[in-house]
Amino acid sequence: MKTICQQNRTNRRPDPILIFIVLLLVAIGIQPYTSEVVPETKVIILSKDKEPIPNWKVTQVWSHLTVETQDHSESIRTNSNGVVVFPRRVVVASGFWWILQIVLNPLSIINPHVSSGPYSYIFAEAGSTAITYRGFGESGGVIIRNY
Repeated sequence: MKTICQQNRTNRRPDPILIFIVLLLVAIGIQPYTSEVVPETKVIILSKDKEPIPNWKVTQVWSHLTVETQDHSESIRTNSNGVVVFPRRVVVASGFWWILQIVLNPLSIINPHVSSGPYSYIFAEAGSTAITYRGFGESGGVIIRNY
């Protein structure tokens, strides 16, 4: 013979509202979210006489340190007008990953060298000459002069 307590435990059904909330959180968590790291960037390489410099290797390095652990890079040579155009850079991660990284980031205060958020830099080189531009690309472009 079952007692009343045992009978209530065995006949309990999951709460439909709780099931709905759990399914909603899972749906939000597996949804991919996109964040722009760097906008499309036009780079112009000029000499000290403000003349375009062709055939310089221009490299863009970018990462979103909140959700990525390594840098990405792409190198393109300037055209005859000294111009290179880098495409828009984005990062895609699940909601779970974004939340996990945002929650864990304050815990990284133990290590003062930890960074978060998007960053980018551009450097141009030809032979032994190299120029670095640190910061985000602008939609209007970046002009780098070789002095």
